[in-house]
Amino acid sequence: MKKIFFLLLISSSIIFSQTAEDYNKAGVKAYDEKNYYEALQNYNMAIQLNPYFGTYYYNRAEARCQLRDYINALQDFNRAIYYDPEDFDAYTERALLKAEMKDYQGAVQDFKKAKYINADWFYIEGYDEDLKHYEEKLNEVTSNYYQPGYSYSADDYFRSAYDKYGRNDYNGAIEDYTKSLELNPDQASAYYNRGLARYSLQDYYNAIVDFNSATSKNPEHTNAFYTRGLCRYMLNQYENAITDLDQAIDLNSDDASTYYWRGICKYMLQKYDAAIEDFDKAINLNENYSDVYYYRGYAKYYKNDMSGACIDWKKAVQLGKSEAVELVNNNCSANSNYQSVNDYFRSGYDKYKRNDFEGAIQDYTKALKLNPNQADAFYSRGLCKSKLNEYQNSITDFDAAIDLNSNYVEAYYARGLSKSMLDQYDKAILDFNKVIELNGNHSDAYYYRGLMKYGKDDMTGACKDWNRAVELGNKEAVEYARKYCSMK
Repeated sequence: MKKIFFLLLISSSIIFSQTAEDYNKAGVKAYDEKNYYEALQNYNMAIQLNPYFGTYYYNRAEARCQLRDYINALQDFNRAIYYDPEDFDAYTERALLKAEMKDYQGAVQDFKKAKYINADWFYIEGYDEDLKHYEEKLNEVTSNYYQPGYSYSADDYFRSAYDKYGRNDYNGAIEDYTKSLELNPDQASAYYNRGLARYSLQDYYNAIVDFNSATSKNPEHTNAFYTRGLCRYMLNQYENAITDLDQAIDLNSDDASTYYWRGICKYMLQKYDAAIEDFDKAINLNENYSDVYYYRGYAKYYKNDMSGACIDWKKAVQLGKSEAVELVNNNCSANSNYQSVNDYFRSGYDKYKRNDFEGAIQDYTKALKLNPNQADAFYSRGLCKSKLNEYQNSITDFDAAIDLNSNYVEAYYARGLSKSMLDQYDKAILDFNKVIELNGNHSDAYYYRGLMKYGKDDMTGACKDWNRAVELGNKEAVEYARKYCSMK
């Protein structure tokens, strides 16, 4: 079930939301026509312009399921639920995906959550039968685990690895994929997935080894060639990367991102004409690919085609590429000062990155005068005020951001930090509670909630939070857990 959400106001998440919705609708149309790669590219663009809207991740997950890219589909369903914790469809579709991967426990949990959200629709859609079926499968698998002499199979380890990858436990995923491959070394998907985990850890050399095995087992594994090409790009092996991307294009000539990355490799080799050809092909497949215009502009610039470069950079600006604004202003017109909402927002962000917090506040204020419905602008202005120790004023901005987007996790988190600086421990704890409710793996929220409880002499609660933060990888919490909680 694809979703189209029509936005009547500029999105509270990002100022280019209407354009993002256009891409979403184009993706739905392509999906319905079974053009799944085209749908994927459109959803990518929607997410690039509005990365805080769950529907776009849900739709991209659906496209990835059709392409059998299950791991990334799971990641997208996770994000969809992160941004909309009451999304009935996301839970049911994620349940079906987990069942496909034989993660029956996860499937049962998701079906139960969907039933809790909307029991009537759950029965109307027939998911009660699915739940019953997978509960039986779970009982069957679980009972087998406790049989004397039971040993894990390759599929068991594969499912475990898949689950760990979905939780961003890449090292654990690598360990389990390795065990799965020891029992069944003919799994191209296991090599590919282990390569993805290593890629996520920036272990590019070993990722390449896995992608080599995947392509050896399955010479038509498009994604393995594509991702191996990205690894080689990251290692500055541009010629080898091009060879891989050539192979990926031979297998699928309709993927704009593959042409884009091949163009980038050629650009890095100063083969500007060849790079422009690839960028042209990428734009033919996706005319709203802002990064392509940005780098094609650079390629034209180095060919002394200033007019062509400016056309591309201006198009990149229109599509939301903030890095292109300075290029346009410096190179394309003596009086090229954009004064739109978009430009004030981008200017504010650039000043924030340069620690010019007062200048950033001025720009965000101008953006909000033009459009007062931008949660991101209130949030960003609040961050600037907190950097200037204006904590009460920052709280006012975070309040406004939350009023516009009640699931704005980072706004709750930032508001909690500001309240903590004002020694408002109870109020800060309420905000950190909300962060954890929306994202149970937000390690910083556990860490700071622990500090607030410590300030209230609630050592039991503080230690519980710090230990959880440590489990989630928060390094700052380690010292507190060891010092106050007898952590070994």
